[in-house]
Amino acid sequence: MSFYDDHRKYHIKTLGTNRREAELYEQKIKTLKAENRLNEVLEKNKKTPVILVKEYAKEYIEWYKSKNKGWKLTRASQIKKFTKKFKSELLSNIKQLDIENYITERQKEISPYSKKIIKKGTVDADIVAIKHFFNKAIEWEYLKENPTKNIKKFNESNIRVRFLEYEEVERLVSNCDPYLKSIVQCAVLTGMRKSEILNLNWFQVDLKKRLITLPEQKNKEIGYVYISDELLNLLEKLKKERKSEYVFTNENGGKISSFKRSFKTALKRSNIANFRFHDLRHTFASLLVKNGVHPMIVQRLMRHKSLDMTMRYSHLSDKDIWNAADDLGQKVSRGKLNNNNLIIIEDYKNAKNL
Repeated sequence: MSFYDDHRKYHIKTLGTNRREAELYEQKIKTLKAENRLNEVLEKNKKTPVILVKEYAKEYIEWYKSKNKGWKLTRASQIKKFTKKFKSELLSNIKQLDIENYITERQKEISPYSKKIIKKGTVDADIVAIKHFFNKAIEWEYLKENPTKNIKKFNESNIRVRFLEYEEVERLVSNCDPYLKSIVQCAVLTGMRKSEILNLNWFQVDLKKRLITLPEQKNKEIGYVYISDELLNLLEKLKKERKSEYVFTNENGGKISSFKRSFKTALKRSNIANFRFHDLRHTFASLLVKNGVHPMIVQRLMRHKSLDMTMRYSHLSDKDIWNAADDLGQKVSRGKLNNNNLIIIEDYKNAKNL
């Protein structure tokens, strides 16, 4: 027999050689349609494909890599780590308890970088990856339910804002090797990320328009970096000495793959501790805010997708907030302020009679 479901999708059902079976099934379809339950029952009875975790993981990672680049490929390593334990299992056999046990074990692991137990924020990132892994399985009709639906994140913030003051920036630059000095200066003057600086080509730099174009951004939008007078002088000097298609090169003109050791040495010489190269991006934003630059302008310069990301630096402009409060206070009280800058509404004698 054949029929249309509630979404006008055409179905053909083969029930055997007995016409009576087809008639009974037809009556069942009519009843379900009358009760508006046809699609619900069809979905419930639909058989899901049988697939192993390792097979689905391979398919998922290939799909994810085709959609994302750069920093987002961390997701691939997160999924590989999670599925390693379950690779020979059927995807449909993975239960909530299995995932919770994995998360518990993950919380005990030591970071290869800090040599300390990994932060809850890192585990949260794993949970986000695993949830998406199973959500996509539902979209692709490998599963009917997501075993992670009741698993919650720890919601610990991993935001780390470490920045240098002007004197520290000068000290660091002066202690850098020649090739590293220009890289550090660029980072402080633009807030560009390490990968953006090392992969920067001359065709992306327009010295006349004073603009650097970054085609691959985290938010998948074209990014623009504005060239200041100081940066313009630096880039003009580098262009005169150009030895490669890359803007920043090593002393032989080759592409720089890493400068970890040189940067660490410069920090040691400068007596600067607990500092990463990415913190130069924080330094750029922090110094802008401390100079009173409006948050929306900082957002544009930092190429943040939302203002929330920029507002992590807002506490650095507390002086401006106090000045604004004091200014309002002076207007309200007509200039009558005590030594603590508190608004005086009335003289103390008059206030006692209120």
